[in-house]
Amino acid sequence: MYSLLLPSFAILSNALLTTAFQALPLQSYILPLPLSNTSTSLTTAVGTFALDGVFLTSPTTASYESWFFYAVATDLSASISILSVVNYSSSPALSLALQISLPNGTLISISAPGDRLFVSTVGEGSKAQASDSAYGWWSRPEIGEYEIEVRLKEHGVEGRLRLQSV
Repeated sequence: MYSLLLPSFAILSNALLTTAFQALPLQSYILPLPLSNTSTSLTTAVGTFALDGVFLTSPTTASYESWFFYAVATDLSASISILSVVNYSSSPALSLALQISLPNGTLISISAPGDRLFVSTVGEGSKAQASDSAYGWWSRPEIGEYEIEVRLKEHGVEGRLRLQSV
């Protein structure tokens, strides 16, 4: 079994720390959203939505939404990338792509389909849970810290990854 608790990690890019938008309303979504027969609606007005929330409100078959987490060991010996994608042009629409590079050079790539993703905003951040509990994440309201949990027992991968801005 592989553990996601690799050596200490550092976030490659600084998290955007905001204090001006702390009073954003809580928004909750069940993804994938129903398809729209009109053009895709994209939320773009800064300050009216969570920076880590859902941007598409009326997706079409050309739409997708994603969350990407990437970390590298401080000694550069290992890395992990976690990508949650809602792709409205494929079936199943929800998938998790996981890639782990271990210190011994082993590269592990896993793709896991999903049914639904429950996403809620928390200030500027978000909280999400796959309907089968295979993965989820939580971020602080100012998105300075993330915790991602993966439970892919059928692939021998299970664990938590904590990312904190520096």
